[in-house]
Amino acid sequence: MEFAIFESFSQLFASPLTTGPVATQVTLVQVLAVGGLIWLALALSSQFERRCAVPLLGKTRLEPGLAFTIGRVTHYVLALMLFIVGVQLARLDLGSLGWMVSFLSIGIGFGLQNITSNFVSGLIVVFERPIKPGDFVTVGEFMGIVREIRLRSTTIVTMDNVKIIVPNSDFISKNVINRSFRDERVRLHLPVRLTYGAEPAVVREALLAAAAGHPRVLPDPAPDVWLVEFANDALYFELLVWIEEPEDAAPIKSALNYAIYRECRARGLEMPHAQHDVHVKGPVTLQLDGLEARVPAAHEAPGPAA
Repeated sequence: MEFAIFESFSQLFASPLTTGPVATQVTLVQVLAVGGLIWLALALSSQFERRCAVPLLGKTRLEPGLAFTIGRVTHYVLALMLFIVGVQLARLDLGSLGWMVSFLSIGIGFGLQNITSNFVSGLIVVFERPIKPGDFVTVGEFMGIVREIRLRSTTIVTMDNVKIIVPNSDFISKNVINRSFRDERVRLHLPVRLTYGAEPAVVREALLAAAAGHPRVLPDPAPDVWLVEFANDALYFELLVWIEEPEDAAPIKSALNYAIYRECRARGLEMPHAQHDVHVKGPVTLQLDGLEARVPAAHEAPGPAA
């Protein structure tokens, strides 16, 4: 009984999946062998990149983005070479798998368009290097640090430590803000509203003192203060500072706002409250709990107090 079951499985794996000449017939064993070789080649090349290529390139003086690109290209080339060597050792005739190429072409044309687009976009990202691991980027509604770039997708970690898998096609088809591209420095704008009684020179002194007290604000380029607008309700100023850690912009802004409030209070500078004046054009009669009160118009003299 067991021998019969074994023989049935052997026939299943050895039976041709296609019809035609013997040289062009494909068996299930061949399909599994090719799939296994692809998986093995990718796994071995990935381990080589992680354990050998990346540590060796990290010891060189190459720019990190270029080192990453070399390591990733090495991974793909090595995977292809291992696959070819595996096919030769297994004595597989890839010419007989031509039907699989046709099948994949149809699949790519209909159901695998997104995968193909992300694959090609991944190659563009790897070779053009618009982003690299460690960059602080904004893609669409997502903002975070690039952790890993793969052939189909890229992993971004947000400030809340949430990992987001972004398709590589988004880096080609959407506007990408890379705050770390070639220069880590970014400028922060901190708006400040103060009453019209504030002396601009005193305001400038207070805001620059707040910037000077923060250790992560760069002295060069130096902080600056702009008088942005003479609004109806207040004077609008803006403190501009440069930092080197764009991913920490939010906590640095918060610390600077605390310092701005403290420095303004110390110099008697007031921040205005929202105020609205209501002018009554005609007399209005108000009723409340059975009592009536007449509010005169703006041009009328107020009546005697009740």
